[in-house]
Amino acid sequence: MVNININFSNKILYLLIAVLALLAVTGVAIALNSGDYTVHGHDLGEIPTCAEGEILKMSGGAWTCGSDSSGGGGGTIQFYDCVWIDIYSKSCGGVPGCYIVGNRVVLDQNGPYVVTGLNHNSPEYGDAFKVCKIRIV
Repeated sequence: MVNININFSNKILYLLIAVLALLAVTGVAIALNSGDYTVHGHDLGEIPTCAEGEILKMSGGAWTCGSDSSGGGGGTIQFYDCVWIDIYSKSCGGVPGCYIVGNRVVLDQNGPYVVTGLNHNSPEYGDAFKVCKIRIV
């Protein structure tokens, strides 16, 4: 039988224990601060409520209410080219800029599609998101 003896001085042993403890604490801190993946997006309470005639817009990195200085106003929102995406198929059905991440549909922010509906356990679509192109007419 082969015996292997490894001898550490107290200084080296204590340093090794301290480094391992620091790595463990760092790993726990990263895991705890990585977010709650059961929450998707924001609660309605986090989004400001605008007064009549105001729109919600990004200003200085925060959402604020203000007047629409660049829009012509009026018009109707129209959804078209809609596609139902079954999250368990792991396929976006040919929608460009679409990705399935876990049980979420993620759309490219610069893409033409928006999520317009959700079916949970529907006989026709299962757990699916409806995504459509949007335009003002």
